[in-house]
Amino acid sequence: MKSPKLFLVTLGVATILGALATAASAGRLSISDEFWAALWTRANFTGGIGTVECEILLSRAMHVERTFEKTRGSLFGYLRDVEVRRCARGGATLLRETLPWHIQYDSFGGTLPSIGSITTHVIGLSMRVHEPTFGVECLARSTSGEPAIETYNLRSNVITSHSLGGTIRCGSFNGTLSGNSTFLSRDVTITLI
Repeated sequence: MKSPKLFLVTLGVATILGALATAASAGRLSISDEFWAALWTRANFTGGIGTVECEILLSRAMHVERTFEKTRGSLFGYLRDVEVRRCARGGATLLRETLPWHIQYDSFGGTLPSIGSITTHVIGLSMRVHEPTFGVECLARSTSGEPAIETYNLRSNVITSHSLGGTIRCGSFNGTLSGNSTFLSRDVTITLI
């Protein structure tokens, strides 16, 4: 009598461990589309100069292949085009001559095999920031030590929104990026493979 129960328990444990080992060993992520854009209706840069608030459109091209290593620092894609549409407070000029900006994989959130978010670092983001009150300007550029941070929020592997963050030096002070995007030019999925 005890042998069938022991067998079923052992089989159940082996199945669970096998599924966990498969999920844990998956070292690559796949993205469904190579080219897409996102709009931040409100992206902020806050620091010693007050808060600059602008609407920004970012167009990206993913890595040459649609798969990439789930390893911190691996290439996720490129920001290939940027546009400041308008600013409600202050101003910003994104330095297009420094494009493309590299997007590097940093980490994921959630419990494998279900990923709830992907965090990336944008390296090379370059902009001239115009302070809203006194008209002071400074130059900011993200680096591997001070990256702009994008977090892609996923539901059922589909990117539903993403946020902007990070602290970047601008002249003699540090400025903090923030903002959320809910508009994507198309549905994009990211899956664990």
